[in-house]
Amino acid sequence: MPTEFASTLRHEANVNLPAIQKYFLTRGLGLKYCRNFFVDQCIHVGIHESLIKYMIGHTGESVLMTNYLEKLNNSTIAYSKVMPELQDIVNTHSK
Repeated sequence: MPTEFASTLRHEANVNLPAIQKYFLTRGLGLKYCRNFFVDQCIHVGIHESLIKYMIGHTGESVLMTNYLEKLNNSTIAYSKVMPELQDIVNTHSK
């Protein structure tokens, strides 16, 4: 996740790796399923596969993604597409 985008997110006091692992493991899900779900939601809103790879921390293998596209700007735009979907899911399950 780009640092500039991450700094705009709301801080949750108890968000750390053990807390996240506990949340998913008590529901019978591994952390990889969280990433898989995020990727599925990105695809659902029409984000290009190469940009999703960048967003989840995989390096771009193509010359186009590596050298020419403005990855940070494009990923910020892509996050704005997927955030309403993810926020809706969080709000629905928080009730």
